[in-house]
Amino acid sequence: EVVSRIAAVGGRKHAATVRGLLDPAGDLLKGASLSLQPNTGGISAAKMVIHELMPKFTTQVIDLLEAKCFKFARQSKGLDMALLAATREEEHQEIIVMLNKAVSYVMGYVFLDRLDLEGNPDLLQTRYPHLMDMYELIKDDSLDEDEEDDIPKILKKQKIGGDDAPYEPLPPPDAALQVQEWILRLCHTVRNQAFLGTPKLEILQGFAEEKGEGFDRYAMLFQEEDSERTKWSACRAVLNILQELLVRNDEIEEEWASRIANSSFCQSGKLNITYVTQKASLFSPFSFGEGGLNASRLR
Repeated sequence: EVVSRIAAVGGRKHAATVRGLLDPAGDLLKGASLSLQPNTGGISAAKMVIHELMPKFTTQVIDLLEAKCFKFARQSKGLDMALLAATREEEHQEIIVMLNKAVSYVMGYVFLDRLDLEGNPDLLQTRYPHLMDMYELIKDDSLDEDEEDDIPKILKKQKIGGDDAPYEPLPPPDAALQVQEWILRLCHTVRNQAFLGTPKLEILQGFAEEKGEGFDRYAMLFQEEDSERTKWSACRAVLNILQELLVRNDEIEEEWASRIANSSFCQSGKLNITYVTQKASLFSPFSFGEGGLNASRLR
């Protein structure tokens, strides 16, 4: 009984401290009523902690962490799910840079291949000297400053001979196939995961729908469940990588427009009117002809 009474008094004093009913010395303030019972006419200390003080504390901590760790310029109170879903790690940008270099390296080979030069830049100098600047711009965009030969490291394989064996560049056709497979796998991931659980459209049925059918078939796209939100966040990150690979390079595009766009190479279908569409066609599932010898393997 003594222990229970001590615990009860301690509990009431703790609650009173939280509510601000005690002075610094621990004495009850004048006019203050100390009770943990819910039927005293006011909000009990326990309820105040659970329903008011703790949620406010949690919100303040979350806002502080978001401001310090993620440096959100604009944020609302509490957990900002939309901003967090759009946040990218530092490694995300590194992946984009590495893939961009790899794509540019492959595009240099594709440029020579589309001109029937067998991947030989010396033949380009001999037959089409006016296109050398174009080729050099593409190659400069692929330079990997961390490698002695400036070839992107992700387009190299280690020679047989153990962990200390040096790396050697992949042959250009193999490098092109590897990059094409990477891009198509990213596309396949987004296509499958972003629409997982959503009924597929029957193309052969055209736009005909059964009477009374409405928007239900697309309802899964707008669910706000945590698992769906996480899946969509991951797909957005992958999709962002694909978008960054097709960002226009103004310097290359300007030279391409000057040298290629109005040339016979475009009229004959060897090259596209813009450099960015030339890149897109290399990875598009609907233009595997651009893949050259890799077309059948990509299918």
